Amino acid sequence: MKIGRRRFVTEEAISDCIASLDLSELFEVWIATKDRLKPQSRADYRSVWSKHGESQLGALRIRELSTSRAERHIASLPVSRARMLRVVLVGMFSTAVRYDVLAVNPIREVSRRTGKKVPARALTAEEFAVVRSTVPAERGPGAALVRCRPDGGSAHDSCFGHGVGPRQGDQEASSPAG
Repeated sequence: MKIGRRRFVTEEAISDCIASLDLSELFEVWIATKDRLKPQSRADYRSVWSKHGESQLGALRIRELSTSRAERHIASLPVSRARMLRVVLVGMFSTAVRYDVLAVNPIREVSRRTGKKVPARALTAEEFAVVRSTVPAERGPGAALVRCRPDGGSAHDSCFGHGVGPRQGDQEASSPAG
């Protein structure tokens, strides 16, 4: 449709244009549409794409990246980078789906990578004895811990990270009168 000297871009024209893009160009289109993206996220997406996506997948056309190929590529990456690249690819292919280049997003079927979950465990008696030996003994019932760090923190603070040490009044009350 043309009115005067202005041209209106139709959805078909946009679809045709996006369909002819390779993945590197699709990345640029996708990242440009993310107007509410924080600068740090934008930088992270660019970084993961340039390091783990562009040279390996960037030359492919949109319809050339199959789910199985994406799965193999993502599986070859470290877990944190695999997760981030999957986010980028899902976003890129969502753009292609939005403009009817693809019927479905093939990256949505790529399995999510997860790290090994290590179950929590209690200290053994021997480990507890080691921890206990590193904490200086108190000077009596109710007395404050001995200050042993140059910054004024107690050994209890450094071993357990609670961030609580003796209060100034407690320290003065527990010192011998002199």
